[in-house]
Amino acid sequence: MKESKIKYEDIKIICEKLVAEGEKPTAGLIRNILGYGSYTTITDHLRRWNKTLPTINLDRDEIAEEIITPLKNLFQKKFDNCFRDYQFKIIELNKQLNETYDEKIQAEVLYEAQAVLIDKLSTENIALRSEIDLLKAKLTILDDK
Repeated sequence: MKESKIKYEDIKIICEKLVAEGEKPTAGLIRNILGYGSYTTITDHLRRWNKTLPTINLDRDEIAEEIITPLKNLFQKKFDNCFRDYQFKIIELNKQLNETYDEKIQAEVLYEAQAVLIDKLSTENIALRSEIDLLKAKLTILDDK
């Protein structure tokens, strides 16, 4: 199958559309959109398009303090809010953990009480079986007489 010649203008239109959609234009993405084309040709056109983009090289000193301070304050406020929310979440999780631990301790105490009761009943059961065996033996002796 003969491929159509990819033109720079086609790549430019696709790149602008991708940027408008919030995507970063890549050779693979452009090729998927086109459905054909060599990566070399697409990459060459993509590089050419990238060179037309304005570059912003601002040094921190060049940014007005009127912008930096409000942004810094906004970031700090958001950070503090998130930190506070996570502290509350940690406190809540610790409460749940303590409640679960208390339930575990109560279950262990109940288990131990049940184990003691089972041991006591087992001992009584053995004693009763011995008594029954003794009574059976006496009955056998009485029956033989």
